Amino acid sequence: MIAPLENARVLVTGPTGQVALPVTLALAERNDVIGIARFRDAAARARLEAAGVTCVEANLAGGDFGTVPADVDYVLNLAVVKSNRWDLDLAANAEGSGS
Repeated sequence: MIAPLENARVLVTGPTGQVALPVTLALAERNDVIGIARFRDAAARARLEAAGVTCVEANLAGGDFGTVPADVDYVLNLAVVKSNRWDLDLAANAEGSGS
C-alpha cells in the first residue's frame, strides 16, 4: 500500500471540477493545498476554504500568475476549459499549464 501524501504544499489547478474537487478536499486533510481557478461559483470556493484550501484567483488562459505561489512541492493540473473555441481551449489547457 502506498502511504498518503502528508505535509506537502500542493498547488491544484481547477479545484472545483468534477474530478478535482474530491481530490483537492482529500489532499487538504493532510497537506497545505492552494487551489487556483477563476472561482465563479462562490459556494464551491467557500467549500474549499472551509476545508482549509487557500483559494487564489487566476485565469490559466490569461497567463497572469502573479498571485500564484511558486514555492510548492507538487502541482496537480486538473483544470479544463471547454469553450468550443480552439484557440482559447488550447491556450488554457495546454499552454497555460506550461507557464
